[in-house]
Amino acid sequence: MKKFKKNKLLIAFMAVIIENSELTDKILWRNRVNYNFGSNNSERRITFDNSNREVNGSFDSWPAGGVSELEYTQKINDIISFRPSAGVRLDYLKESGYTENGADGLNLEVDSNDAFSGKIGAGVKVDINAYKGQNSALKLTPNMKYAYELGNPYDKRAVKLSAFEGKIDINERDIGKNSLNLGLDLEYNYKNKFSVYAGYNAGVLSDKDSAFTAGFKYQF
Repeated sequence: MKKFKKNKLLIAFMAVIIENSELTDKILWRNRVNYNFGSNNSERRITFDNSNREVNGSFDSWPAGGVSELEYTQKINDIISFRPSAGVRLDYLKESGYTENGADGLNLEVDSNDAFSGKIGAGVKVDINAYKGQNSALKLTPNMKYAYELGNPYDKRAVKLSAFEGKIDINERDIGKNSLNLGLDLEYNYKNKFSVYAGYNAGVLSDKDSAFTAGFKYQF
């Protein structure tokens, strides 16, 4: 019935504050606070009646959040180090209502919404120096992290098409409170100047999302 043509981010603002403090030679305290603002415009065309009418809408969003985490490093030997950690993460999102114009009766209306997520968690990373030569080194880091969700970030949304009576409810996403992620990171370093890294992470409990990352770093 409808086809989205494009979605534009017109205005964006982001502020991030990061602070890492070494409380002792083995304990690191990581903190991050972030705030974003975005203003978006969207366009779509109605094609089911061959009118090819274009409808337009806009909405604003205000995400904010923060992470605080303690990490302890215990060196077992020259090859293996354990890094257990525990912390809390808070996220909040506010979205304005979304109203289209350009097609009477078929303009989409979405109620404003806010969502909160609060997670407490603990995990462990194991650094393994798999290879160390004169100019290069290879490090493997298997990791595991558990988190418990205190909030409900997927609230019900109400959507309306003025040509239809009432509103269409988009049900809240039913997620489990417990999440457990397992991952493996690899990093190859050459002369402490150039490094290549890759990592894979997957959820094994309620959240079964997975992610793969890769890249390189160069120190000037």
